[in-house]
Amino acid sequence: MNMNNKIDELFNAARTLEPEISGAEFGLETRVLARLRAEREAQTVWFTWTWRLVPVFMVLVMVLSGWYYLFTPTMDMRTALTANYNQTMYLSSLMGDRR
Repeated sequence: MNMNNKIDELFNAARTLEPEISGAEFGLETRVLARLRAEREAQTVWFTWTWRLVPVFMVLVMVLSGWYYLFTPTMDMRTALTANYNQTMYLSSLMGDRR
């Protein structure tokens, strides 16, 4: 019993004692903002590079499409659309309509 009373007295003393937290509050906003800024900068590195590379990829697409346009055999739209029509009809007659 004597031991339980001592423990109860220690717990009561701990409950009545208010901790000193003013040191923990010092610079809290600065620390939080610094951490948010560091996380944001780590994320913006990827966004910055992707936006910087967009013009490069646009030029690449334009060059490839121009190359394709210049070095492919010319055919009109009707020929391009109906080029494989006979083969497609033959295959569909052999295999049936699978929709």
